[in-house]
Amino acid sequence: MGERSDAVIIGVIVSASVGLGFVNEYRAEKAAEALHSQIRHQTVVLRDGRATLVDVTALVPGDVVELRLGDIVPADLRLLEVTGLECDESVLTGESPLR
Repeated sequence: MGERSDAVIIGVIVSASVGLGFVNEYRAEKAAEALHSQIRHQTVVLRDGRATLVDVTALVPGDVVELRLGDIVPADLRLLEVTGLECDESVLTGESPLR
């Protein structure tokens, strides 16, 4: 349209918006990484016939994990023995948990 000054102003605004968005996303990612590095999830594993507290990142195929009321399932598991099992799958389905 022949308005160079308007095009420059719009370009500067768009560039600033993209730059600020990138900086905010980068800072949020670093904050999330810092929080995640401070969280340690541990579970009780039966190894060599003894109950041992193990970090969930150290689980290997064949480990027997002992779950108790309120525990978060630390990995894909095969249930060997169950008594009164109830699962809240609302996190997976996006439904609100009605209690």
